[in-house]
Amino acid sequence: MISPSTVVSLLWTRKSSGSWYDRSIVVIMSTANNADPKLLESLPLEILRTTPAGQPPPGIQANLADPRTRVPVILGVGTAFLVLAVFCFSVRIYTKVAITKNWKWDDLTCSLGFMCSIVYFVAVVMGCINGAAGRHQWDMHLDKVLNKSSLYQDYITTIMITPALGLIKISLFIQYYLLFQPLRWVRITVWIGATISVLFYVAVTVTGLIMNSPWPGETLLEGILSWHYLKFAQFSIPTGVVGMVVDWYLLFLPVPAIMTLQMSTAKKFGILLVFMTGGLAAIASVVSLYYRVHLQNHMSDPTWNVG
Repeated sequence: MISPSTVVSLLWTRKSSGSWYDRSIVVIMSTANNADPKLLESLPLEILRTTPAGQPPPGIQANLADPRTRVPVILGVGTAFLVLAVFCFSVRIYTKVAITKNWKWDDLTCSLGFMCSIVYFVAVVMGCINGAAGRHQWDMHLDKVLNKSSLYQDYITTIMITPALGLIKISLFIQYYLLFQPLRWVRITVWIGATISVLFYVAVTVTGLIMNSPWPGETLLEGILSWHYLKFAQFSIPTGVVGMVVDWYLLFLPVPAIMTLQMSTAKKFGILLVFMTGGLAAIASVVSLYYRVHLQNHMSDPTWNVG
């Protein structure tokens, strides 16, 4: 979670013996295009350990000794949902493998999406524990913001989120197709939604992998501060909009099919309640879009805002 707007200007002179002295560090805010990753990488470790990573807003006092943090909340909430997800996924896999012994395509896409989610969560944990995530940028030194944990969290979460979401949505489309296959209109609506989703998420995943990965000759830091990495960040809101539309599409798609089932109203209502649990994902997509817009408009403190 590095702010590409942080530019460090180091003024020094050098003795004949090669040691550094009379150093003056000036941290200024500038545009992303002026960020110089090579300069950041050239700074001695003792400079990184003593130089604040950003300037606090007017009226705010930096707290480098005991910085405010969102890490307990991030890890607590994330771990709670992870435990629930692992339980549900384990029950599904056990049922498919040991009981019904009927493994289908939706199980494969769900498993792949779940694995991408695990990789994403591990990167977040790594960034929270050893990196800069969940803290104000001005409450940390540069070594915290530029260390490997912060860089890898930034990179891995960026390239993992899209395939994780896309694969899970595709698994639901396949599941709907298998459940309501006799209904022609369901098959058509599933094919339409699934085709659009596959094309979109594959395109964004491939584009993200290309644009967010270091290009030949670039280090990871240079890649993260590069124009192509920052350019892909502009896809965040459009991706959130499409994801939200697909989630709500998936939520309401099975409702008419359930209402046509030959069973009592009470049983139909019970089945609807099960499918309506997907409303949590739909609501989460709306919240996610809100924060995507918020982050796009508040880039000065990304380590805190992303948390």
